[in-house]
Amino acid sequence: MTHVINTHLHLDHIGWNTQLVDGVWKPTFHRARHIMPRLEVDLVKAGKWMRHEVWHEVNLRSIADSVVPVIDAGLADFVDPEFQVASDIRLLPCYGHSPGMLLVEISGGSKGIIAGGDPLHHPLQVLDPNLNTGFCEKPDEAAASRHALLARCADEGWAIAPTHFLVPRVTKVRRVADGFDLMQ
Repeated sequence: MTHVINTHLHLDHIGWNTQLVDGVWKPTFHRARHIMPRLEVDLVKAGKWMRHEVWHEVNLRSIADSVVPVIDAGLADFVDPEFQVASDIRLLPCYGHSPGMLLVEISGGSKGIIAGGDPLHHPLQVLDPNLNTGFCEKPDEAAASRHALLARCADEGWAIAPTHFLVPRVTKVRRVADGFDLMQ
């Protein structure tokens, strides 16, 4: 493995960055570069990460055991939106769920796929992009980002791979009435 992409620093997206070895958290993929959103790393370093969230203590512990050891090992690259990971892999901004969340755009052939991150947690959010979860840090911004993502995928024929959907794992969306729907 050459790269690990952390789309954002929520606990369910940074796991497996490290493993506990003899009581010490060590990078799981010790030869890989770990790509992390610069904005979120900067917020962590400034002590301004998730102060308003009920579950922030759990996430802060996850950052301490799953992000800090990777940074300390010199394996982290802090990137901004539009970062080109490879010729056909680019990171796109999708703010709101977290302050600096990035999506992974994989292009190739006639169209590509947009994956990673948490713009969508449930298929109902495709039907109504204004629905947020309790984990969206900036609900209005999350809804706007979700709508823009769905519009792009519907209008340009891009597939989407929502991280938290059980099924469909990879799908396309289409415009319907005032929203969108899944195509199967």
